[in-house]
Amino acid sequence: MLHAPRSNSYDASYIKLRQVSLEYSLPASIIDKTPLTNVSVSVVGRNLWCMFRNTDNIDPEASYTSGAGQGIDQFSMPSTRSYGFNVRVTF
Repeated sequence: MLHAPRSNSYDASYIKLRQVSLEYSLPASIIDKTPLTNVSVSVVGRNLWCMFRNTDNIDPEASYTSGAGQGIDQFSMPSTRSYGFNVRVTF
């Protein structure tokens, strides 16, 4: 008797804090006597926290291979956590 191959299925639900950005615009009273119309500074953080993961080693943003291994977070480097600082000036 032949049996069909079993396929395992997993609930890969997860909640991830992907990106946070905090921005502050300088008050108009500070830049009134300059040719600038707006100045803002911001800090940005990416891949800060994986709050909930239902199955270990599953991350849809991971790429173990370009084939069927998409989303498997095994044998690869973890997602990089990064921080940044931005300055935006409008004339």
